[in-house]
Amino acid sequence: MKNFKKLVAAVMMAALLIVNVGCGGSESAGSSNVALTDIKAKMIEADSSLNDLEYVDAKTDGAKDKFATLVDYDYSKIADYFYGYDKSGKASEVVVVKLKDLADLPDLVSAFKTRAADRKGTFENYDPEQVALVEHYVLTHESDCVAFIISEKNGMAEKAFKECF
Repeated sequence: MKNFKKLVAAVMMAALLIVNVGCGGSESAGSSNVALTDIKAKMIEADSSLNDLEYVDAKTDGAKDKFATLVDYDYSKIADYFYGYDKSGKASEVVVVKLKDLADLPDLVSAFKTRAADRKGTFENYDPEQVALVEHYVLTHESDCVAFIISEKNGMAEKAFKECF
């Protein structure tokens, strides 16, 4: 009987250890393993107009400064990003940001809502024909990635973004 209790205790300890190891890991809950280069390629495939944009990303020289021109947000919270913009000054753009911590999602979403309002104000004065495009922006997220899309086919780009997860 004494040996049986020890055996049950050992089995329970082993089960607990397995459960704890299985739940562990270095990534936070909800983090994705999708490469942003793959997301970008899928979005461009879905909305070919995005192929005409000029792109910068987290590996570009001056990436932190370039990101600062997009949104007022703490760059140290960003794991990776890419940004495509129209060189001719039109409203089209796409930004995908991967966060280090999913808990920072609400603040980043808020920052992109502010960006949308700022872009609308800019185009009201600069190129009023672009305002409707800006007003129909898409702001969405999956896992730890946020997408901000202004394009003629933003719904297709959004669908492609979501399918990556």
